[in-house]
Amino acid sequence: MKNNSHIEKFEDLITSREQTRAGFIQFALEKNRRSTPYIEDAKTFKIYASKAVSPDDLLYYRRD
Repeated sequence: MKNNSHIEKFEDLITSREQTRAGFIQFALEKNRRSTPYIEDAKTFKIYASKAVSPDDLLYYRRD
C-alpha cells in the first residue's frame, strides 16, 4: 500500500507479523520506561517502611 493512497482492497488492512511484533516490542519498552520511576519509588518506600517503628513514622516519608 502506498503511503498516500486510499484503501482499495482488504489486503491493505492486513498487518504483517513483523509489524505486529515490532509494535508489541515498542509498546512493551515504552510501558517499561514509564513504570520505572514508580518502581524505584516503591523500592525506596519499602526501605523506609521497614525502618518505621509505627505508621506515624511514614507520614514524614518524602518522595524527591
